[in-house]
Amino acid sequence: MAYERGQGGAESDMVDVVASYITSHYRQNLELKELAALAGCSVRQLQRRFKQEKQLGPMEYVIQLRMENASRMLRHTDASIGEIADKLGYRDMYYFSRAFKKYVGVPPLHYRHAAASRRDADYAKALLQNRTASSYESAQGPVICHMQGEYTVTETPKRIAVLDVQYADHLLGLGLSPAGSVGVGSSVLSFPQSLRTGLQHTELLGTYEYPDLPAVERLAPDLIICTEVQDEHHERLSQIAPVLMFKRNENWQTILSLFGELTGKRDEAKQIIADYHRRTALLSEELAPVLAGKSVALIRPLDSLVRVHSAAHRTGAVLYRDLGLFVPLFVADTSDTAYHISVERLPAVQASHYFLLSNQFMQDGISATEQRVLGMLDGAERQHVHSVDAATWIGCYGPMGNNGIVDQIAQALLG
Repeated sequence: MAYERGQGGAESDMVDVVASYITSHYRQNLELKELAALAGCSVRQLQRRFKQEKQLGPMEYVIQLRMENASRMLRHTDASIGEIADKLGYRDMYYFSRAFKKYVGVPPLHYRHAAASRRDADYAKALLQNRTASSYESAQGPVICHMQGEYTVTETPKRIAVLDVQYADHLLGLGLSPAGSVGVGSSVLSFPQSLRTGLQHTELLGTYEYPDLPAVERLAPDLIICTEVQDEHHERLSQIAPVLMFKRNENWQTILSLFGELTGKRDEAKQIIADYHRRTALLSEELAPVLAGKSVALIRPLDSLVRVHSAAHRTGAVLYRDLGLFVPLFVADTSDTAYHISVERLPAVQASHYFLLSNQFMQDGISATEQRVLGMLDGAERQHVHSVDAATWIGCYGPMGNNGIVDQIAQALLG
């Protein structure tokens, strides 16, 4: 967004303008008089009103953003203290260390070491709290808790059938291939393009909405992994092989960790997750000055409407939580995963960039609704519409799919 000097408008607007400017420029050397000039008021007026709305002053807000990002980089990257200080606008590493200790309570290096130790404990606690996707150790081996009960891993399964393509993504990420997997498409079924190489010897088992149960029977798997979408088939599936059922929107890192337990690849799963956090933390820092506060929308044209995804959506979380991209105010409310609007209302989203979830990769050309979407945006806006494969961005919710999404975001926004 463009930042303009205040013209004596509402005081809440003044605070919003300054807060947005700080969010985009907190790595720079900001001064109160500069922020007050931006708001079109005195320094005293800005401090009073900002504190009323944000419960802290403008410069305290700058420090808060710096320390939040410093904490993230300390947890998820191996950047040195000096590198982190420099990225956040501190030219003196020792001054940064003192500021960090004052804000957090411990020096940066102690925080990093404590965070590494705490990570395993937090993960174990989260698993215990979520009994529908968790694990614990027993004398017989790891026990996987799922929506239909518990499964004790007495031996590593060799022939796994997965009834959601995201689980194929998880197994491939761990260097394994499922014996069978559902695919995507309507008239012609196939595996998502990003996964096809790894699934060359995998049997196609229908789609997640309509699994091919006779094909599952012929496959004779020793384990079936599905979601609540296939609940109506649970009894029949259980007659074929043991069944693990998870919520379709369960956090991918939780599922990957459980797959690591299931397949004897616990360390590999932990490393994949750590690498993803490190990668997104570094990319977030790289994107911030390029976007400079401009918002990014995630949209999906449907038959006659446009779905605008919020940060509550699992793919939206990659953009807005993991990479720290700005959510358009239009979908700032995260009480739902998406909001449906008419094509004509699309300009009201007012995003600077649009990632358009397209089905053209499974069809011949783009749909009529997608054409209407492009027609509603002016020439400058159309230059910032990035068409991406809906099947991959929505269906492949796993380490390979999400890293692919991050690749495409970096390519689109950094060039």
